[in-house]
Amino acid sequence: MINKSRKLYFFFARSITFNTFLESMAKRLREEFHIILCAKDTEKIDTNKFQKKKIFIPLNFLDLINFKKLLATIITINQITKNAKKNVIFCHTPAISHLVRIISFFNKPNIVYFVHGFRFNDSRNFISNYFFKVIEIILSLNTKYYITINNSDFEFVKKILRKPVIKISGVGLERKIKIKKNKQKKHFLIGMIGAYKKNKGYHVIIKNYSKIKKIIPNLKIQTYGYESNYKLKEKIKMNKFKNFQINNFEKKILNKLINFDLLLHPSFREGLSVSIMQSLQYGVPVIARNIPGNIDLIKNNFNGYLFDNEREMIHYIKKIYLSKKLRNKLSNNAAQTIDTSYLKKTVNEKILKFIKQI
Repeated sequence: MINKSRKLYFFFARSITFNTFLESMAKRLREEFHIILCAKDTEKIDTNKFQKKKIFIPLNFLDLINFKKLLATIITINQITKNAKKNVIFCHTPAISHLVRIISFFNKPNIVYFVHGFRFNDSRNFISNYFFKVIEIILSLNTKYYITINNSDFEFVKKILRKPVIKISGVGLERKIKIKKNKQKKHFLIGMIGAYKKNKGYHVIIKNYSKIKKIIPNLKIQTYGYESNYKLKEKIKMNKFKNFQINNFEKKILNKLINFDLLLHPSFREGLSVSIMQSLQYGVPVIARNIPGNIDLIKNNFNGYLFDNEREMIHYIKKIYLSKKLRNKLSNNAAQTIDTSYLKKTVNEKILKFIKQI
């Protein structure tokens, strides 16, 4: 039975985050709290089983100079967090967590920050990393509890921020189901899954496509992600790359993923990648950048490879392509990597137990 006297405000920037990753978590928490979903585009949330509150969230420069809407957001968040000691503010994604914690800084509400990967774990930029690390240290003064999904973030909260924290195995996977593979493949299929953002590393693959194609004559690359992919398609068209398909995100992504010969994951920053976990779960080897999150999942020469630079990335692609025996070994090991601790039921129970104590 829902405790109507206790509210949990579930903050996230965009509906796709909730629809793809967080709905089952909210359903489990609803058994103990009255849930209010707060996002920029609540009208796009798939379910109508929750109370919703539309909040303007600045996600780019033009949003930041929209002072009228920004003022309304400040007033709304201040009202939500003022004198709400018994309620819980549950923040997801960096943008909304920063906004809520800044606006409510002097209200000191019960804020739980679910860290989907700290921004200062980007492998490219030392100055940016230092900046976001300082920001997080300051905002931790208005953060009561943390939920982390990789060892690096967990250790930072525990040792540097010194706040109550738990580590869970990502946002949770569905149980493995039987899916048919395409047995008549003509190509060696490399898959990529992730938002079409610069930090996901799609430009790295475009830059190295010709080198990979020389190694793999029957190469085919398929990408699946959300947000605008127009520029990516234009680059592929301009370079006249064949068998390089850019696709929108698929809800039934497992039907696509199961046919990958390997998942390529050149992202520069991650929490604990769902696409990597899903790939491993279905026996697809992974080649990923050597960054926090990825290092919790991938073991070299066991279920895939971690790379530090593009030369290493190409080397590992070649190594897997040339040896069917190696592919089979990595595939078998990958399927054994993901245990019940990664399932939604386990993850959600651990979160509920943690939040109930607040």
